[in-house]
Amino acid sequence: CHGTFLAEVNHLSETEILHCDGLLSKSLDIALLMKHADCQIALFYDPMNQCIANVHAGWRGSVQNIFAHTIEQMKRKFGTDPANLFVCISPSLGPEKAEFVNYKQELPEEFWQFQVQATYFDLWTISEYQLQNSGILPHHIEIARLCTYCNPHDFFSYRREQVTGRHATYIALTSSQ
Repeated sequence: CHGTFLAEVNHLSETEILHCDGLLSKSLDIALLMKHADCQIALFYDPMNQCIANVHAGWRGSVQNIFAHTIEQMKRKFGTDPANLFVCISPSLGPEKAEFVNYKQELPEEFWQFQVQATYFDLWTISEYQLQNSGILPHHIEIARLCTYCNPHDFFSYRREQVTGRHATYIALTSSQ
């Protein structure tokens, strides 16, 4: 949806939850799956409270700081301390292809420091910045830094192809740990 709505999932939830940008859970043996092409998927894991989140973060989600919303919900619902969270970010649109011709209207001024060349932005570093500002420790963040646009044999890219397939990224807590 390119917003900040997150749904909590448990064994009573519907199999498919539409109109959300992220899923949260503390339930075992439930996979939280998000589909994406160039957007980032961020997987959150709290080993202390045994809870997870799977979050879709396109540039609009970044502008609204969906990561801060996720961390706040995990704190409120599960008692998560951001310093305990581990976050991994999927392959997504890289800095050399993340062009925003109208960036002064689309991106907050805070993001302008992440411009790598005229009208191109490093969304990976923006995410890292937002996560750290929300209390995630730098060594608890892993970003794939693989550009979906630049690797046509490995990844779908909406920016490259306009009509394209989707990747699926999931996370689960399992009872067989």
